[in-house]
Amino acid sequence: MISSSNPQFWRKQAQLPFLQRIAAAPAEVIDYVKQVNARESGSAIEPALNPALTPSINQTDHVSSLNSALLTDIRSAIAELPEQVKAKLEPKLLGVFLATGVGSSAITDVISDTDGNMLGAIVLLDSDAFLSRTANSWMAWKESSPFNTSAEYTLLANIAEPEQDQRKQALQYLLLHEFGHVLSMNTTYLPNWWIGSQKFKDTEEYSFLSICWQIAMSGEIIPLIRHNFEHRSGITYYGQAQLNASQMLAIYQALSGTGFSTLYAATTVYEDFAESFATYVHVVLMGKPWCIQICYREQTIFSFSDYWASPRSQQKAKIFEQLFCS
Repeated sequence: MISSSNPQFWRKQAQLPFLQRIAAAPAEVIDYVKQVNARESGSAIEPALNPALTPSINQTDHVSSLNSALLTDIRSAIAELPEQVKAKLEPKLLGVFLATGVGSSAITDVISDTDGNMLGAIVLLDSDAFLSRTANSWMAWKESSPFNTSAEYTLLANIAEPEQDQRKQALQYLLLHEFGHVLSMNTTYLPNWWIGSQKFKDTEEYSFLSICWQIAMSGEIIPLIRHNFEHRSGITYYGQAQLNASQMLAIYQALSGTGFSTLYAATTVYEDFAESFATYVHVVLMGKPWCIQICYREQTIFSFSDYWASPRSQQKAKIFEQLFCS
């Protein structure tokens, strides 16, 4: 949670038309991410403004001086989302902001005033992650990141048809993931990520969490036994890979027997909700492809897809059906 010293800025931000809530990252957001990165990595990975972005990072009236091609892609990616998705987001999302050196493709966090009153959520995009990658190449890069590089074992991804395999589609998919985090705030789906475990309710009181996870006596959220699998704890994204590429096949085969929609979903309950939301909107509401292929010496040996058409998705599908009907 980011405690803002300038809550009026965020209140004005919330009043902007939905597609105008895109800007260079405000200074207090940059400072917060620097502190988080320093704590988590032991060294200060400093997010910064993209050179193409305006130096006036605290003023939303300078949006026009941001990189126009990237802005066009972001606006189009959001504008093309289903109306029911945008309607759910508008009261909660303060904006989408851009920086470099974020530490991952994007992060989502909550803004509050100094008294702890929540003002809304923001998404911070790392524009460097999208300088040259199309949708499928970005997804393959992201989903390969838990594994060490191998000349024999590789991973391919398909989240866009060939004619739509562009940066905009990558941005849209990533934003859907982050928007899943936004929509999970202050719900009975799972605990808020910024509260301590001492404030957690019982497992059964969270409708999404209880499908694949449980809250242990220690307060840690752990997967139910039937949804756990070997090497799950070694899955890390956007950091140092801890798994060998030769383990891809066994891990994805094990994943196909769980209630997780993606490998990233198996890492935490919060990523589970965000990935489930993203893939549900992407596949079910928008009719787009989603497939991971594991290859050995350039030959496909396993495909992971069709989660939302499988019986293992039924409980989560009901949650999202109810979300968009309410």
